[in-house]
Amino acid sequence: MTRTRPVSALIAVVAAAAIAVGATPDPAAHAAYPTSPEAVVHPAGHDPEPTAAEPGADAEVGAEGRSIEEALAGDLGLTMEQFVEAGALAEQAAPLVADAGGLAVGVLRRGEVVVRGGNGSIGTDGSGTEEATASFADLEELRESYLSQVGPEGLTGLAYTATGYEVRVIDPDEVVERGRTDAVGPLLSPTQWAAQHPGVETVATTGPTTPAATVRGGAGVEFGSVICSWGFNGWYNGDGRGISAGHCPYAGGGSVSIGGSTLGTVDWWQFGAPGSAWESWGTDLATVDVVAGHSYPASVTTYASTVTVTGQAAPVVGMPVCKSGRRTGWTCTRVRSVGWQWIGDGSGDINRPKRWVWSLFADTRVVPGDSGGPWVSGHKAVGITSSYDSYADGSPYATASLVTDLDDWRPGAEVAFWLGRASLPSARYADALTGRARWSTGQTVSGRLTRQSGDSVAPGTVMDVRVDGSLVTSPAVAADGAFSFTYPGSDTAAHTVTLRARNGDSRGSTVTITEDPASAGPAVVRHSGPNRYATAADVALDTFAAGRPVVYLASGQAFPDALSGGALAGKQGVPVLLTRADGLPSVTASALRTLAPARVVVLGGTVAVSETVADQVRALGLPVERMDGKDRYAVAARVASTYPADVHTVFVASGVAFPDALSAASRAGATDSPVLLTRPDGLPADTAAAIERLSPSRIVLVGGPAAVGAPVETQLRALATTVVRIDGANRYEVAARLARLYPVTGPSAWLASGTDFPDALAAAPAAAAKGVPLVLTRPDALTSAAAGALLRLEAPTVRVAGGPVAVSSATTEAVRWLDYR
Repeated sequence: MTRTRPVSALIAVVAAAAIAVGATPDPAAHAAYPTSPEAVVHPAGHDPEPTAAEPGADAEVGAEGRSIEEALAGDLGLTMEQFVEAGALAEQAAPLVADAGGLAVGVLRRGEVVVRGGNGSIGTDGSGTEEATASFADLEELRESYLSQVGPEGLTGLAYTATGYEVRVIDPDEVVERGRTDAVGPLLSPTQWAAQHPGVETVATTGPTTPAATVRGGAGVEFGSVICSWGFNGWYNGDGRGISAGHCPYAGGGSVSIGGSTLGTVDWWQFGAPGSAWESWGTDLATVDVVAGHSYPASVTTYASTVTVTGQAAPVVGMPVCKSGRRTGWTCTRVRSVGWQWIGDGSGDINRPKRWVWSLFADTRVVPGDSGGPWVSGHKAVGITSSYDSYADGSPYATASLVTDLDDWRPGAEVAFWLGRASLPSARYADALTGRARWSTGQTVSGRLTRQSGDSVAPGTVMDVRVDGSLVTSPAVAADGAFSFTYPGSDTAAHTVTLRARNGDSRGSTVTITEDPASAGPAVVRHSGPNRYATAADVALDTFAAGRPVVYLASGQAFPDALSGGALAGKQGVPVLLTRADGLPSVTASALRTLAPARVVVLGGTVAVSETVADQVRALGLPVERMDGKDRYAVAARVASTYPADVHTVFVASGVAFPDALSAASRAGATDSPVLLTRPDGLPADTAAAIERLSPSRIVLVGGPAAVGAPVETQLRALATTVVRIDGANRYEVAARLARLYPVTGPSAWLASGTDFPDALAAAPAAAAKGVPLVLTRPDALTSAAAGALLRLEAPTVRVAGGPVAVSSATTEAVRWLDYR
């Protein structure tokens, strides 16, 4: 029989079934069965959080009472973290196996999953990977060849291994007629046949020495007249289901109870092919339609351990797995191979009719009482305990049917996943499940789904986003939990937004966000690049159209020569770009090409901006001029010389420090006023001469007495009728008081760091061109002065100059939460 189910099921989870199989009972006959003293109620259900371990489960055979952590350490030398990472890796590799086509399977080696079989070998990164050479494309082709040339008698299993294939067979070295269909060639033993096919080896087994028996890995449950185990909780088309081994209802009946309480009724089971025919190839799974009155979390709780189930993974050869048995407790091993295992009729005769179950093979012990129990790799469900056997030397092995086989044999049935809750950096939380946000229509909202430590989010998980009860979008959730969506709510009304993760019929916790009207506070737009040059380019390109008459070019490494240029650029409605002293950054050159100005004016002498830079600008086909002087005060005076005489206002600020001059630049540029510089203790001659030529009616002195001393103020009063000082306790208060000169509810405001100059230098002309203020803040926190200025302005948009290092995300969030109401 050809196996036709999708490849994705071929690397699924494992479960070993050990039951006595005699004459076929009627699965519809639900025989009464006395309550077992070992049947322990395990809270299980749709609660998204894992429950505490249930006490009282007793391990009757070996490893008594071990936790899964103890089993991992003792059996495999692995930590729980390593175990979780292996399961997550296998889950992420599953799509690659599906893409391989055919009977493919994964192999874990060197920290990656390599796909074997199907259309070839594929690494987890999608690249081709060399594998051990074998004579067969996949296990299906091997099976057909073996049955034709050797025959089925004595055959107990066919499987992939880490290096090729294995044939599990009784008496592999014996040359006897085994029922082959091709009698043309010579009679061969299984070992002789394998030697002719590279990558194939035989493994000697004995077949069962005693009739198979039921086994339990999770909670002890009664299927009519037999005790099995509850493997996983799950769903069928949205209704709760339990998942166990198909041979349990086959052997005992379809009425399921736990601890004397009715648990449900088997609504589907398969043992071999559909119809459970003898000498058939299929799976060993059952689903139970559960009743109310119990909870069914997405977790396995036995002995001292709880494992939360967050996804499912197909078995990968070499994958670490742990199974929980009612009698053998937690035991851990690695997947040895994946393929078909025979389950006989209870006679122990391998040549009598049997069923073949696509299984995971693992060298571990299960005993009667473990059937139907769960196998996990990390937090991923892998299989259901299905059968046991032994090698010729007497050492045991167990098999598990794959939970991914549900996709083929029971469409609509699935394992229940624990899904976390949404966490949104742009929201403020009262507790883990409720919060407030302030989003604008069209804003991209990013978040993350909480995960178990070291785990990945199951493929196919989406985040359902509802606004006022209506589903508006369901963005995909990445393996690391990241997701984002475009907010569709209005800016004028409050909305209730709920977010809940979904994968199939599993759901995460519902997070409820009360979203304020966008008008209640400002939208925040960040202008940034990987460095100061890129940030200046971003500001320029976003604010100014191409074809401007001029672009100013200033040093991004030293501020003095550029301080007065921001006001002039703002007056003319043109940008300031930044450069290194010895070379034009590529991002600046690119911005110049896009802006295509009629000319470029360099601010400062050749020490600030070298002639090499000027030549690089000329090489772009742009004329270059230079405004320089013997010092920063002379440069400022040179810039001021472009203004006509009899201006109304002149701003004067310290030339020793940059903050006050940059704060003044946006206001000066918006009012067509120049900015001149001074020393703290005396007015430079070039500055005084410039003021005399301009003959202003008013001088605005920016900064406190520490920045610009009283002697300077006295000198200024001799040069203008009115001198006004705008000061404050620090640079942030000075910038905030300058912002008071602007009317409220302007179109926007700019925010920049007050501890470094480049971003503010680029922002000043952008602010001036729009007639809005530039406010300064500390990088790591929104200052009270800056917050007060923004609250007064009530600008609907605050534009931030610079990346998170210049103005932190915490600072921008504080801006977003300013309350204009």
